Amino acid sequence: MSTGIDPQTNRKIPIPPQRDVKFMDTRETDEQITLSSSEFDQFKDDNSPNTVTSELSQAIAIKEQLKLFRIFDKKLINVNEKTAKDTVSYFFKLSMLDPKPRRRRIIKFTPLLMGIAFLALAWYVFTLKQSGLPILASPYTYTAIVAFVAIGLILMVYVIKEFKNVLVFYSLNGRAAIIELLYKVPNKLEFRRFVSELVDAINTERTKNYYSESQILAAELSEHRKLRDEGGLTNSEYETAKNNIMKQH
Repeated sequence: MSTGIDPQTNRKIPIPPQRDVKFMDTRETDEQITLSSSEFDQFKDDNSPNTVTSELSQAIAIKEQLKLFRIFDKKLINVNEKTAKDTVSYFFKLSMLDPKPRRRRIIKFTPLLMGIAFLALAWYVFTLKQSGLPILASPYTYTAIVAFVAIGLILMVYVIKEFKNVLVFYSLNGRAAIIELLYKVPNKLEFRRFVSELVDAINTERTKNYYSESQILAAELSEHRKLRDEGGLTNSEYETAKNNIMKQH
């Protein structure tokens, strides 16, 4: 640490090192985008989870899926999702969420169309068989019909299992899907109550921001990076969110 001279006492005094504030540049990588340590610490504030102010549990047996959403101190959202294959848990700051969610219906159209095609083919072959068409006189024709029906039903069950009717909350600038609430689960009343409390908490937190746009963008990028590391975002989703944030600067 360098020293200087106090003009009143003529004594040497230590001079603290100067910290430069570094703002975002679209040419920089996300690891290079930083704020000065003092400003970043102020932005982080005291966001350690403390008290659960609201929660919602959602389960779908056919998908072996369990979701638990908890709001801490009306500042943080904790998402816990457990499936037959994996378990993911992460936190996200409510001030960095868009308070206007979007409803999405996710359908696997390719297997749906294939399932319909196999069932239609089974019906068509059965109709021709009943009409006495000589080419379908083989006893194996019914075996083929049963196989077509079985394949069609398997595909339809897969489509039903993978169908999602969700309400999605996105990050404010990154536009990453942070929260996916299963629509009207466990029931309409509980679903609406939690969504209303979540939106109110987001709006309340957003009014408390007293930081520059560059500070907010840098902090949101850091939050997305942490979310990726915790398994809440894939690398591809993170890169998309990072690019969206960089475009805002």
